[in-house]
Amino acid sequence: MVRSFLLISYRNLIANKGASLLNLLCLALAMGTCLFIFNYVYHELSYEAFHEKSAQLYRVESETLINRDLTEKSAYTPPELVLKLQQDYPEITQGTPLFPYSENGNAFYSMPRTDGSLRPLFMEQVYFAQPSFLELFSLNLLAGDAETALAQGNHLLISESTAQDIFGKVPDYDKLVGREMTATNLDLKEQVYSITGVY
Repeated sequence: MVRSFLLISYRNLIANKGASLLNLLCLALAMGTCLFIFNYVYHELSYEAFHEKSAQLYRVESETLINRDLTEKSAYTPPELVLKLQQDYPEITQGTPLFPYSENGNAFYSMPRTDGSLRPLFMEQVYFAQPSFLELFSLNLLAGDAETALAQGNHLLISESTAQDIFGKVPDYDKLVGREMTATNLDLKEQVYSITGVY
């Protein structure tokens, strides 16, 4: 039965070549348009809209040009640019730069064990942020105080999944606040960071 349907369809396509070609072209164009619209809408809605101020948040991208050729495009913004933008555009009320800890965003830490030895830790996607970050983005802090969590340069916020990876299943995240981790990087000197919050 399916074979006869295919045979009839093929005969109709051969008998009406112009109409068949026009129908197939219109169908392909309609499918391509639908896919384009879906892709555009999906991209527009792919940002994290759970932030309370998401309608007012904008990301500034930086482009590096060498001899008028675009060599690099990124969203890492130097702190000076935030201040300059606020001076030039009074409607910008706040800004916060985010830049990665290392070239690829990874960081190596170590924590003291109970026997005195150091336990090495590897973390992905580690960023430096200013205190205004917590005012702009709605992070649900499970432990720590949002007012002081990023008040100093050696304060460290960790995600709930990172806390579980490092410390195992912790029933009370408040016990992690105050714990210290030492960052070890080839480019930077060892620096002690204090956990000030879990989000």
